[in-house]
Order: sequence, then C-alpha cells, then structure tokens
Amino acid sequence: TGFYPLSSGTVRIEGTDVHRFPKRARIALGVCHQEDTLDTDYTVFNQLVRYASFFYLKRGEACRRAEGLLARFDLSDKAELPVEALSGGMRRRLQVARALMGEPRVLVLDEPTTGLDPEARRALWDILAERRRQGLAILLSTHYMDEAERLCDRVAIISGGRILDCRPPNELVQAHVGNESVR
Repeated sequence: TGFYPLSSGTVRIEGTDVHRFPKRARIALGVCHQEDTLDTDYTVFNQLVRYASFFYLKRGEACRRAEGLLARFDLSDKAELPVEALSGGMRRRLQVARALMGEPRVLVLDEPTTGLDPEARRALWDILAERRRQGLAILLSTHYMDEAERLCDRVAIISGGRILDCRPPNELVQAHVGNESVR
C-alpha cells in the first residue's frame, strides 16, 4: 500500500508505482486495516462522506455512495449515530464499507472478519464475492482457511516474509493436508 518502505522490488497498482506516486496509486486502492481506524468524531454517515473527500468526490456523489454502502452493509438505520455507539461487528462492517467508498480497483483487507458473528461474517463474504465478480481485485490476509477457500483464487502461505507456496485453495489443501478432513 506504500505505507512502509520496500526491502526490494516494486509495487504497482494499475501501472502506477506506489512509492514514486503514492497519491495517484492510492486513488485505485481501498484498504481495511486489522485495527479499528474509524474516526469517532463523526456519525456513521459522515464518516463515509468525509472519507470520500480523499478521492476528490463531490458531496452529492459521496452521499449517494455512502447511502448505498450503508444499505448494502445493513447499517442504514445507524447512519446518524456516532461511530462510538456501534458494536464491534458494526464498526468492522463500517470499516470495510469505508474502504469501498472510492470504488477501488484493488481492495486490501487485513483480517476482515475478525470479531464478526457467523451471520455478519457470511454477509460480508457475500459482499466481497459480489465485488470480486464485478472485477475488484482483493488482497486478503486471513488465518481462516474457509474464508480463503470461499473468497480467493489463490492462497499464499507466507512465513518470515517469504512465500512458501501459492496455489488455488483446493490444490494447497490437497498438497499440504491430504484427502481427509473433519469438520
């Protein structure tokens, strides 16, 4: 995402070097950090509208997108509440919605379903799968193999900053786990 210096190589988003032109590259990037990064000085709705200004969106367009995302993430009835009034799961959904405000081409998610109840987790999976079908590239960090299996075309096992293996989820399980599993 360009927030840390590179140890080697380059990172490009839609052809733009993230480190040479970070502002331009970030226009195409949506990021949802593992930590809660919501601004508690705003209502739920204004959190999204304010964030839209980073993408140079006009207020009318920002409001339209915010309303659509709040509806899609089942937060419309919370729009006028302060962010602090939301439960942990609602805050997490709001963070993902905020990451989508700029209609990114690449979405980076760090443990997006941590703290979500099973129903909210499945609902978020559905939203992400829908966006993926619409052409959104998603880079997902997760410890949940069922999440990776459902949302990812390829899964990389990383240790010490090195990719140990990278394959489609079913091939990765076949290579490292075997044919039998207990659920």
